[in-house]
Amino acid sequence: MGVLERILQMKFLEDLPNGDCFRLDDSFFIVTSDFKLGKHVQSRSCVSLKDGSFRWINANSMVEELPIFSLDKDSNIIPIKETKKDDLSK
Repeated sequence: MGVLERILQMKFLEDLPNGDCFRLDDSFFIVTSDFKLGKHVQSRSCVSLKDGSFRWINANSMVEELPIFSLDKDSNIIPIKETKKDDLSK
């Protein structure tokens, strides 16, 4: 994937719905529903897919949204979170 395609897939963390997966600094996370407000910053709680640890990440961080896939009993690739078929941007 080229640099331009990666930039076009970048979103602000605050724009991702709960349960979405994203990449930040070569680490993969899942967004949770928890958030906290500081004096000048809002953060969202995210779970690392590598070790299961929680991390507060600034909601204004630019992240790369990624789909998550799994294998069924017949080794078919299936998405964890379904996307709408009429949404051509995904």
